[in-house]
Amino acid sequence: IMGDHQPPMYKNNPDFTVPVHVLVRNHKLLREFRNRKFRSGMKPPKWEKRMYHEGFFSLMVRALSRAEGVGPPRYRKRGEPSAKSENAK
Repeated sequence: IMGDHQPPMYKNNPDFTVPVHVLVRNHKLLREFRNRKFRSGMKPPKWEKRMYHEGFFSLMVRALSRAEGVGPPRYRKRGEPSAKSENAK
């Protein structure tokens, strides 16, 4: 089970970083999240350590792959590159 919150608006802070909850029965799934600095608690990390939604998807796919014994795909912080950016290389 995974879930997130609406962005907290406390102390006049316009930061849209939100806590994400990951609840599992198979603790092998948590390994990948722990490797990416997910920790217990409700306070989101500092701004410069936040994760993009695209990166969260990549992380989730890696965690599921590892738990199933499949070689995990590469972690992509900003998601899959577009075909246009791949052709420019």
